[in-house]
Amino acid sequence: MSEFTATYSPDDNKLRLYASSRLEEALYKRVRGAGFIWAPKQELFVAPMWTPDREDLLIELAGEVGDEDTSLVDRAEERAEQAALRPEADSWEELPAGTFSGTNVRAVLLTMGAE
Repeated sequence: MSEFTATYSPDDNKLRLYASSRLEEALYKRVRGAGFIWAPKQELFVAPMWTPDREDLLIELAGEVGDEDTSLVDRAEERAEQAALRPEADSWEELPAGTFSGTNVRAVLLTMGAE
């Protein structure tokens, strides 16, 4: 069973739902039906704007909706730092065959240059 944290940011008028584990299918459909989308890089569900129904859902799941700890500037800086790391990769090396046998996942190893 997942544990939830819910936040609201007045800076961008967005609601965010943090889950401790993958949502069960029925709950996932409810969250998506309420207008939340999965943000994979942030590992959370986000709704593009506050609505009473969305807030009610978050209160039902998390018990309360708290203040978002990160500001728009903080989130923008984090995205910029992630983007800055991408060009530093020296090479991609394929991992040995069968590393993820039966998963249909292509495995690669990213090596970073040491300076």
